[in-house]
Amino acid sequence: MNKFQRIMLGVGSMLLLALMYQLQNLNYLRVFSGTPFNEAIIKDNATVTTLQFVFNKSFRYLFNDLAGIGLIYAIFNEKRYARFAFLVMIFGFIVLLPIYLFLSVNFYKELTVILHYYHRLVVNPTLLMLLIPAFFYQQSMEKAQQNGAR
Repeated sequence: MNKFQRIMLGVGSMLLLALMYQLQNLNYLRVFSGTPFNEAIIKDNATVTTLQFVFNKSFRYLFNDLAGIGLIYAIFNEKRYARFAFLVMIFGFIVLLPIYLFLSVNFYKELTVILHYYHRLVVNPTLLMLLIPAFFYQQSMEKAQQNGAR
């Protein structure tokens, strides 16, 4: 990718992350079923079915992490980093997200505090954002090794 494409991918990824944050109270399942946008916003005491909850969290997880992968690729322009980030996303979708959804649906009152932090780790792209400093460190170590080998 050239520099302009990387900048556009990075800006687009950050805009998608900001949009997903702004629309975090949107019931995506209702939007996709044809409900008007302003009626699909989840109010303070609105009841959300289990299916809606699972769909909304899964949708947000996927789009947040895809935006995170786009940001990683825009910063580093390395397919290996994007592939690794994609594997982290798949791991989260197959392992971490189902655990979060199960605990939230069945034990929310008992585990409110723990689920608050677990939500930040899983639904928000925290894991992928933690990869960025790790990739910077890996790049610096690779450069140090190359310079030391000369």
